[in-house]
Amino acid sequence: MFSPTSVNHISVDSRVAGICCRIIFLGVSRNCLTDKPTISGRYFIFLASYNKNKIPKRRTNMQLYQEIATQPDVDQLLASINSFHDSMAKEIHVINRGCVLPDHVMAPRNQYDIQLLIQSQWPPYAIELVFINVYQFQLNRPQEYWEASGKVERISSPVEKTTIQIAFDHDALVISCERLFYRFRGEWLGYKMYLSSEIPSPVAIPAQNIDGTWRMCSECLNTWEDPANSSFSTCPRCGRITELH
Repeated sequence: MFSPTSVNHISVDSRVAGICCRIIFLGVSRNCLTDKPTISGRYFIFLASYNKNKIPKRRTNMQLYQEIATQPDVDQLLASINSFHDSMAKEIHVINRGCVLPDHVMAPRNQYDIQLLIQSQWPPYAIELVFINVYQFQLNRPQEYWEASGKVERISSPVEKTTIQIAFDHDALVISCERLFYRFRGEWLGYKMYLSSEIPSPVAIPAQNIDGTWRMCSECLNTWEDPANSSFSTCPRCGRITELH
Protein backbone atom coordinates (compact mmCIF):
# COMPACT_ATOMS: atom_id res chain seq x y z
CA MET A 1 0.00 0.00 0.00
CA PHE A 2 1.33 3.44 -0.95
CA SER A 3 1.47 5.92 1.92
CA PRO A 4 2.77 9.30 0.71
CA THR A 5 3.97 11.61 3.47
CA SER A 6 5.19 14.38 1.16
CA VAL A 7 5.45 15.05 -2.54
CA ASN A 8 8.99 13.67 -2.58
CA HIS A 9 8.75 10.78 -0.14
CA ILE A 10 6.74 7.59 -0.63
CA SER A 11 7.02 4.43 1.44
CA VAL A 12 5.64 0.94 0.95
CA ASP A 13 5.18 -1.37 3.94
CA SER A 14 5.02 -5.15 3.98
CA ARG A 15 4.74 -7.68 6.78
CA VAL A 16 5.51 -11.35 6.21
CA ALA A 17 5.64 -13.84 9.09
CA GLY A 18 6.30 -11.07 11.59
CA ILE A 19 9.14 -9.59 9.54
CA CYS A 20 8.69 -5.93 8.67
CA CYS A 21 9.90 -4.59 5.36
CA ARG A 22 9.77 -1.04 4.09
CA ILE A 23 10.75 0.42 0.75
CA ILE A 24 11.37 4.16 0.90
CA PHE A 25 11.57 6.20 -2.28
CA LEU A 26 13.18 9.62 -1.87
CA GLY A 27 13.01 12.37 -4.46
CA VAL A 28 10.04 10.87 -6.35
CA SER A 29 8.08 12.88 -8.90
CA ARG A 30 4.43 13.83 -8.57
CA ASN A 31 3.25 11.14 -11.01
CA CYS A 32 3.49 8.74 -8.05
CA LEU A 33 0.34 10.30 -6.67
CA THR A 34 -1.82 9.77 -9.76
CA ASP A 35 -4.25 6.94 -10.48
CA LYS A 36 -1.41 5.04 -12.13
CA PRO A 37 1.48 5.40 -9.69
CA THR A 38 4.84 5.01 -11.37
CA ILE A 39 7.87 5.06 -9.11
CA SER A 40 10.51 7.44 -10.44
CA GLY A 41 13.11 9.44 -8.64
CA ARG A 42 16.75 9.98 -7.92
CA TYR A 43 17.21 6.93 -5.72
CA PHE A 44 15.50 4.67 -3.20
CA ILE A 45 16.32 2.76 -0.06
CA PHE A 46 15.22 -0.83 0.54
CA LEU A 47 15.01 -2.13 4.09
CA ALA A 48 14.51 -5.89 4.03
CA SER A 49 13.87 -8.31 6.88
CA TYR A 50 13.49 -5.54 9.43
CA ASN A 51 12.45 -7.01 12.77
CA LYS A 52 11.60 -4.38 15.37
CA ASN A 53 12.42 -6.85 18.15
CA LYS A 54 15.97 -7.36 16.89
CA ILE A 55 17.43 -3.88 16.70
CA PRO A 56 21.20 -3.93 17.35
CA LYS A 57 22.06 -3.35 21.00
CA ARG A 58 24.15 -0.33 21.84
CA ARG A 59 24.73 2.06 24.70
CA THR A 60 21.76 4.42 24.80
CA ASN A 61 21.88 8.08 25.72
CA MET A 62 19.74 7.47 28.82
CA GLN A 63 22.48 5.17 30.13
CA LEU A 64 24.71 8.24 30.31
CA TYR A 65 22.38 9.71 32.96
CA GLN A 66 22.35 8.90 36.66
CA GLU A 67 18.94 8.20 38.20
CA ILE A 68 17.84 9.52 41.57
CA ALA A 69 15.91 6.78 43.37
CA THR A 70 16.74 7.13 47.10
CA GLN A 71 17.51 9.84 49.63
CA PRO A 72 21.24 8.96 49.57
CA ASP A 73 21.13 9.51 45.79
CA VAL A 74 19.75 13.03 46.35
CA ASP A 75 22.33 13.75 49.03
CA GLN A 76 25.12 12.60 46.72
CA LEU A 77 23.82 14.83 43.90
CA LEU A 78 23.72 17.89 46.16
CA ALA A 79 27.19 17.17 47.56
CA SER A 80 28.64 16.76 44.05
CA ILE A 81 27.77 20.34 43.06
CA ASN A 82 28.14 22.19 46.38
CA SER A 83 24.36 22.12 47.02
CA PHE A 84 23.94 24.33 43.93
CA HIS A 85 25.56 27.29 45.73
CA ASP A 86 26.32 30.20 43.35
CA SER A 87 24.27 28.68 40.55
CA MET A 88 21.37 29.68 38.30
CA ALA A 89 18.69 28.08 36.13
CA LYS A 90 19.89 28.80 32.58
CA GLU A 91 17.28 26.88 30.55
CA ILE A 92 13.95 25.23 31.38
CA HIS A 93 12.13 23.07 28.83
CA VAL A 94 8.61 21.86 29.68
CA ILE A 95 6.61 19.46 27.49
CA ASN A 96 3.16 17.89 27.80
CA ARG A 97 3.17 14.36 26.36
CA GLY A 98 -0.47 14.84 25.33
CA CYS A 99 -1.58 16.95 22.37
CA VAL A 100 -4.39 17.90 19.99
CA LEU A 101 -3.82 15.95 16.77
CA PRO A 102 -4.01 17.51 13.26
CA ASP A 103 -7.53 16.10 12.85
CA HIS A 104 -8.47 17.96 16.08
CA VAL A 105 -8.81 14.75 18.12
CA MET A 106 -7.51 14.97 21.68
CA ALA A 107 -4.62 12.64 22.56
CA PRO A 108 -4.92 12.66 26.37
CA ARG A 109 -1.48 11.37 27.31
CA ASN A 110 -1.20 14.19 29.81
CA GLN A 111 2.17 14.11 31.53
CA TYR A 112 4.59 16.95 32.07
CA ASP A 113 8.31 16.27 31.65
CA ILE A 114 10.90 18.96 32.39
CA GLN A 115 14.50 19.39 31.30
CA LEU A 116 16.52 21.86 33.36
CA LEU A 117 20.03 23.21 32.79
CA ILE A 118 21.78 24.61 35.87
CA GLN A 119 25.03 26.55 35.51
CA SER A 120 27.32 27.02 38.52
CA GLN A 121 30.52 28.83 39.48
CA TRP A 122 31.70 25.61 41.12
CA PRO A 123 32.72 22.26 39.60
CA PRO A 124 31.32 20.46 37.69
CA TYR A 125 29.97 23.89 36.53
CA ALA A 126 26.85 22.69 34.70
CA ILE A 127 24.32 19.92 35.16
CA GLU A 128 21.30 18.75 33.17
CA LEU A 129 18.32 17.54 35.21
CA VAL A 130 15.48 15.55 33.63
CA PHE A 131 12.23 15.36 35.63
CA ILE A 132 9.81 12.65 34.46
CA ASN A 133 6.07 12.83 35.24
CA VAL A 134 6.09 16.16 37.08
CA TYR A 135 3.66 16.59 39.98
CA GLN A 136 4.58 20.17 40.90
CA PHE A 137 6.37 22.97 39.08
CA GLN A 138 6.81 26.27 40.90
CA LEU A 139 8.84 29.09 39.37
CA ASN A 140 8.83 32.37 41.26
CA ARG A 141 11.80 34.52 40.34
CA PRO A 142 15.07 34.48 38.37
CA GLN A 143 18.09 34.78 40.65
CA GLU A 144 21.43 33.29 41.65
CA TYR A 145 20.75 30.43 44.04
CA TRP A 146 22.34 30.19 47.46
CA GLU A 147 21.53 26.52 47.97
CA ALA A 148 19.15 23.71 47.09
CA SER A 149 17.53 20.88 49.03
CA GLY A 150 16.10 17.56 47.94
CA LYS A 151 14.01 14.72 49.29
CA VAL A 152 12.56 11.37 48.25
CA GLU A 153 9.21 10.29 49.70
CA ARG A 154 7.36 7.02 49.18
CA ILE A 155 3.77 6.28 50.13
CA SER A 156 1.98 2.94 49.82
CA SER A 157 -1.63 3.96 50.49
CA PRO A 158 -4.07 4.47 48.87
CA VAL A 159 -1.73 3.78 45.92
CA GLU A 160 2.02 3.32 45.80
CA LYS A 161 3.72 6.54 44.77
CA THR A 162 7.25 7.97 44.79
CA THR A 163 7.83 11.72 44.91
CA ILE A 164 11.23 13.28 44.32
CA GLN A 165 11.57 17.00 45.01
CA ILE A 166 14.34 19.49 44.34
CA ALA A 167 13.88 23.02 45.75
CA PHE A 168 16.19 25.95 45.01
CA ASP A 169 16.34 28.65 47.71
CA HIS A 170 13.25 27.17 49.38
CA ASP A 171 10.67 28.42 46.87
CA ALA A 172 12.48 30.21 44.04
CA LEU A 173 12.24 27.05 41.91
CA VAL A 174 10.56 23.85 43.10
CA ILE A 175 10.01 20.71 41.01
CA SER A 176 8.47 17.44 42.23
CA CYS A 177 8.29 14.38 40.01
CA GLU A 178 8.08 10.59 39.83
CA ARG A 179 11.55 9.98 38.37
CA LEU A 180 14.64 12.17 38.19
CA PHE A 181 17.81 11.83 36.10
CA TYR A 182 20.90 13.99 35.88
CA ARG A 183 24.03 14.32 33.78
CA PHE A 184 27.05 16.58 34.29
CA ARG A 185 27.51 19.02 31.40
CA GLY A 186 30.66 20.93 32.34
CA GLU A 187 31.03 22.43 28.85
CA TRP A 188 27.47 23.83 28.76
CA LEU A 189 28.36 27.35 29.88
CA GLY A 190 27.80 30.82 28.43
CA TYR A 191 24.87 32.43 26.64
CA LYS A 192 24.33 29.65 24.11
CA MET A 193 21.16 27.51 24.26
CA TYR A 194 21.92 23.80 24.73
CA LEU A 195 18.65 21.96 25.32
CA SER A 196 17.23 20.17 22.28
CA SER A 197 13.66 20.09 21.00
CA GLU A 198 12.85 16.71 22.63
CA ILE A 199 13.29 15.88 26.32
CA PRO A 200 15.12 12.58 26.97
CA SER A 201 12.92 9.78 28.29
CA PRO A 202 13.65 6.45 30.02
CA VAL A 203 10.68 4.86 28.19
CA ALA A 204 11.85 5.81 24.69
CA ILE A 205 11.68 3.04 22.09
CA PRO A 206 14.31 2.60 19.35
CA ALA A 207 14.19 4.47 16.06
CA GLN A 208 16.35 3.15 13.24
CA ASN A 209 18.54 5.55 11.29
CA ILE A 210 17.73 5.22 7.58
CA ASP A 211 19.57 7.82 5.58
CA GLY A 212 21.08 10.98 7.00
CA THR A 213 18.25 12.81 8.74
CA TRP A 214 15.59 10.15 8.15
CA ARG A 215 14.58 7.70 10.90
CA MET A 216 12.00 4.93 11.34
CA CYS A 217 9.87 4.13 14.41
CA SER A 218 10.31 0.56 15.66
CA GLU A 219 6.67 0.47 16.81
CA CYS A 220 4.63 1.58 13.78
CA LEU A 221 7.37 1.72 11.08
CA ASN A 222 6.55 5.34 10.29
CA THR A 223 9.40 7.36 8.80
CA TRP A 224 10.09 11.04 9.38
CA GLU A 225 12.90 13.55 9.19
CA ASP A 226 14.67 15.13 12.17
CA PRO A 227 18.17 16.56 12.65
CA ALA A 228 20.73 13.76 12.84
CA ASN A 229 22.12 15.12 16.12
CA SER A 230 18.71 14.83 17.86
CA SER A 231 18.90 11.53 19.75
CA PHE A 232 15.29 11.68 20.94
CA SER A 233 12.26 12.38 18.77
CA THR A 234 8.50 11.75 18.99
CA CYS A 235 7.02 9.63 16.21
CA PRO A 236 4.44 11.79 14.36
CA ARG A 237 2.20 8.76 13.73
CA CYS A 238 1.98 6.76 16.97
CA GLY A 239 3.20 9.44 19.37
CA ARG A 240 5.83 7.24 21.00
CA ILE A 241 9.06 8.84 22.19
CA THR A 242 11.92 7.31 20.24
CA GLU A 243 15.70 7.22 20.63
CA LEU A 244 17.87 7.06 17.53
CA HIS A 245 19.85 3.81 17.05
